[in-house]
Amino acid sequence: MRRSPSPSRSHALVIGGGIAGLVTSHVLLRHCKRVTLVERDIYPAEPVFRSGVPQGQQVHTLLLRGQHVLEELFPGLTQKLLAAGAIGREYGSGSLYVSPYGPLCQIPPRLHGWNCSRLFLEWHLLQEVRHSDRITVVEGAEVVRLLGEKQQGQIDGVRYLKRGQAAPQEVHADLIIDASGALSQAPIWLEQLGYQAPQETVVAIHQWYATRWYASPVPDAIPWNGVIVRASPPLRRDGVLMEVEGGRWMVILSGRGEDALPTDEAAFLSFAQSLSDPTIARAIQAGQPCSPMDSYCRTHIQWRHFERLSSGPQNFLVLGDAACVLNPVYGQGMTIAILEAVLLDRCLRQQDHGALACVFQRQQAHLLRRPWQYAERAERLLAGNNTETNWGSRIVRQYIETLMHLVTIDPRASLIFQEYLHMLRSSRSFLHPYLVKQVLRLWVKKWRHGREQRASAQE
Repeated sequence: MRRSPSPSRSHALVIGGGIAGLVTSHVLLRHCKRVTLVERDIYPAEPVFRSGVPQGQQVHTLLLRGQHVLEELFPGLTQKLLAAGAIGREYGSGSLYVSPYGPLCQIPPRLHGWNCSRLFLEWHLLQEVRHSDRITVVEGAEVVRLLGEKQQGQIDGVRYLKRGQAAPQEVHADLIIDASGALSQAPIWLEQLGYQAPQETVVAIHQWYATRWYASPVPDAIPWNGVIVRASPPLRRDGVLMEVEGGRWMVILSGRGEDALPTDEAAFLSFAQSLSDPTIARAIQAGQPCSPMDSYCRTHIQWRHFERLSSGPQNFLVLGDAACVLNPVYGQGMTIAILEAVLLDRCLRQQDHGALACVFQRQQAHLLRRPWQYAERAERLLAGNNTETNWGSRIVRQYIETLMHLVTIDPRASLIFQEYLHMLRSSRSFLHPYLVKQVLRLWVKKWRHGREQRASAQE
């Protein structure tokens, strides 16, 4: 990506120092003379769990598109991660993905990437950010208010409380980005200044996750460094196995609603054995656990529609989970946050100061629409609410069902679908001429088989 000829803004401030905040801070260096990153936590000295990321112990997947973009933003990052212990991974031939229709057809090595824990990735991104003397990282500081007046039409800065200090402090900036995560107080902050809070779309999911780390390598009997087993209705259970840094691997099991959360070793194994594929259960039986079971619950997914605000401060933007919380089970969150940082970079190149927030939030909504619809549709299907009544919806559903069967038997179809899962292709790829041709072929084959059966029954 090209750099701006010279920074056009004096000072930008980023609230929140997770993946979204770190990548955004780095991008802002192209447009601002200096950047301040305000993080509620104290960062650890090594890549270990920190309390400000309660989901940090869970399995996180950075999709291949996210990996490619990170390498563009931080040249050489991939080699640094691999040298530090990240696991090189072939996401096609080296991975097992089991859909409700069966395992995806294996494909030639085409989807090269890496695996590591979120803790590991975040820590290394922090080191990259700290390399710049133009970024100031303020740790142990919780933002409590935005500064400014509505009449001005912009935010002047933030007020924060530093851990261990009674008096609040203020820092002023001409661009403020909220990347503080799902618990962002942005709606409250805006209302305090007389602005409207954004409308919210909320979908209940009531999903829990239980993760355990294992010290031994993945057994030789399991020829994968990544396994994903998707829920197969009516059983609404998922499982993921992922090899990570330090000769370890992680297993995450996920259930919904009243499904009992496993709290001991026997229940953890029993839950894994109930999945539609036995690979994860075999790995658990062969592995040596090196952590207690860690659980996390997500009751809903949420989209705060900042793009619908009729008026608002044009120098205050919201991204990452602060804007939209997706279901972690689909592994889209970190990649979306990175793509939003790239979108911010593009908007800063193209927009004047007066229209920035309006343009960014609307383009962000366009970026979020597809993954949000994917998550909504998945929840509806898992809940058994698949009741389309018009013929168009029924044809689309039948097409998707046939396509999902096709990707279990056809290598080329499997590759296209896996590229879609990794956001390397859009959903328009479902209408790829090859896929349409093969789906129609299966429909004709099914129709002929049905006709032959009916003819035999009449004889």
